[in-house]
Amino acid sequence: KKAYSFKSVFDYFTIYRSSKIGISLISVLIELYKKRKIRTILIFRILNMYDQYINFLLKKKICNTAKIKGVVEEYSNIDKIWYLTSLDFKFKTGLTIQRKKLRYLSQINVTREKCYIMLIEKA
Repeated sequence: KKAYSFKSVFDYFTIYRSSKIGISLISVLIELYKKRKIRTILIFRILNMYDQYINFLLKKKICNTAKIKGVVEEYSNIDKIWYLTSLDFKFKTGLTIQRKKLRYLSQINVTREKCYIMLIEKA
């Protein structure tokens, strides 16, 4: 089993908490806490389990490919986060979800004259 430091767990896993299901889970946990049904430590344990399980499922069940084209107008790097301004931006992605013996495929194509991009470096 891979060991994670506090910082790496916080940066890598907690991104899933901002999804709709993550926000709903947090709302339910807060309501349970207000009604004194659960303690704070249990909230953090549940959220950590959620983060790790969502990460596991996405790695196991989803295959995603992406192609990005564009002309970089400006860029900066602050604490391993890249901020880019791109002209003539084109983004194409193919998403394959494996479920038992069925495969679901979807494609997304996005084209913009100018856009702002934020990229997070993987530790």
